[in-house]
Amino acid sequence: NLKVGGSVAAGTNTLVGGADLSIDTMTVLNSQVIFDTGSVVNVGTMSVTGTNALTASTLTFTGSGLGMAQGSTLTWTASQVTVGAAGKVAIGSNAVVTLTFGRIDLPGSSGLELGSGSRLRVAGSTLAYALGVGTLTVPSGAVVESATTTRLNILGDLTMQAGSQLTHTANGSAKSYVVDLNVTGNFDLQSGATVDVSSAGFVYGAYSANGYGPGAGRSQGGGAYGGDGGRGYSDIGGGAYGSLSDPSDLGSSGGSGNNSYGGRGGGAAILTVGGTLTLDGTINADGGSSADPTGGSYMGGGGGSGGTVNITAATLTGSGSVRGNGGRGGDGNYDGGGGGGGHIAIRAVSSGNPDLLAFSASGGVGAYPNSNGGSGTIYTRNPLQTSSFNLKVGGSVAAGTNTLVG
Repeated sequence: NLKVGGSVAAGTNTLVGGADLSIDTMTVLNSQVIFDTGSVVNVGTMSVTGTNALTASTLTFTGSGLGMAQGSTLTWTASQVTVGAAGKVAIGSNAVVTLTFGRIDLPGSSGLELGSGSRLRVAGSTLAYALGVGTLTVPSGAVVESATTTRLNILGDLTMQAGSQLTHTANGSAKSYVVDLNVTGNFDLQSGATVDVSSAGFVYGAYSANGYGPGAGRSQGGGAYGGDGGRGYSDIGGGAYGSLSDPSDLGSSGGSGNNSYGGRGGGAAILTVGGTLTLDGTINADGGSSADPTGGSYMGGGGGSGGTVNITAATLTGSGSVRGNGGRGGDGNYDGGGGGGGHIAIRAVSSGNPDLLAFSASGGVGAYPNSNGGSGTIYTRNPLQTSSFNLKVGGSVAAGTNTLVG
């Protein structure tokens, strides 16, 4: 048996030596535990409380697995984790765990248990269920967050219940985070569940500065992606870019005013489903709006552009909604332009009609005259379209500038 830690939060590491270790019970409390590099560790039951980090090359749970106490945190790094047939990884309510794994093998549908309000941050992992027949269920209040641009593979099924969320970490001035999810089985996005990457694209710049991203708005101009950004009072919006049929970029941010930041661009949600995608929830890649400045002669920032939604499913069903709208320009004494709409692409390979979903990729409303963002693009392809596709451009907002169809 092994106990590490106590009531004082660790400021540095604890090394657990030995290449091959067999531990019946392990208790980790407010500690940063590192096993020897290349070690093979077998643990019956592990309990985690407080603020912790755990690094091990190969870790196998032979008993009831790992349990995280309510409100605790764990940063967990390993190349291979295996949970035995009688075990599970149980993340308590409001607990946060960050996984950086090569692969974690789980025993069937109960192998990974997420408590209400918990957050699972994943950086390049494969969640593999025994024989590929398990289901990861994300309950109401729980969040799964991608903290990488690497694909997350779920070898099994995924169910997201009402009130749950899949997202990615908000980006800075460079592309560092997206949702790139591959589900080999079925993905059930239930009504009230969300894939939400809104305002998670390129960040805004400093006051009176340009935004970030390939279609960044200049000072007060709207950010661009599928559609051009609207012009602001003092400068132009960004120019459209990216792929119509296979988008993967982030949305660009709007330029900032002298007392109002531009809106962030929308993020990127790339979903590949080997079975049936039941889309009754919402996928949201909207760009952010610029906050209205207050006081005297202040300049509103430009809205951020919508982002990417890119879906490929063997079978597609459901009546949910997919959005990639541009953000609104800030309304000050001198006004900001609207952000351009994003790029949406949805393909049903074997069965289903993507056009039964509700779509929106409008440009954002500009506060300056004739300064709305350009409309985004919505590309859909059903199983009967072997060499053609459907294209929708436009939405509820009258375009103030152009849409690139390339």
